[in-house]
Amino acid sequence: MLIFIDENIPQGREAFSAYGEVRTFHGRELKQADLKQADALLIRSITKVNAGLLDGTPVRFVGTATIGVDHVDQEHLRNAG
Repeated sequence: MLIFIDENIPQGREAFSAYGEVRTFHGRELKQADLKQADALLIRSITKVNAGLLDGTPVRFVGTATIGVDHVDQEHLRNAG
């Protein structure tokens, strides 16, 4: 399993490395091409998650380390399954 984690999520690598390979990214610079092999994506509010980011990727889990979800297109996630 390949897990992409925002580099500014405290203890992200340590918390998830037991579940697969962890790669960190800078939240404002994440592109769709970066996720071409990713299974999971852990973000903060600076990363906008929508069809433009996820379509054509194998990402099946999106988690956010925030209180709100304004940055996540929840309808797209529901429709994508």
